[in-house]
Amino acid sequence: MAVSGGSRTLWARSSSLNSGTPAAPSARNKIPLLNAFYLQNRHRGLEVIAVSTDKSRDDVVAYVKKNGYAFDVAMANPDWLSTYGARKGLPQLFVLDRRSVLRAIELREMFPDDIEELTRFL
Repeated sequence: MAVSGGSRTLWARSSSLNSGTPAAPSARNKIPLLNAFYLQNRHRGLEVIAVSTDKSRDDVVAYVKKNGYAFDVAMANPDWLSTYGARKGLPQLFVLDRRSVLRAIELREMFPDDIEELTRFL
């Protein structure tokens, strides 16, 4: 797990970018599901990057470590906002295919069967 403040370029991977505040109730439910999905599918090239909208990087690092999340986390910054635009709500899930083409944006709480449906992008 790494927490960075910069932008991230994705190469040849199926990717999910989850944007939200980790302490928000909808994120508290979704993030553990994404972590389990990542652990089950990373050998297939899946990459999950959570993009935190929190203000404090230290708080995000502590939260991620406390919960044992295996995926990388980036802080939302002007570069991220210029690429993905203003959030229309939280949490958002951006799904990119192996060519880094944006295939879906999920703007809702997701349940185990919703997360499992993401395998279609692998």
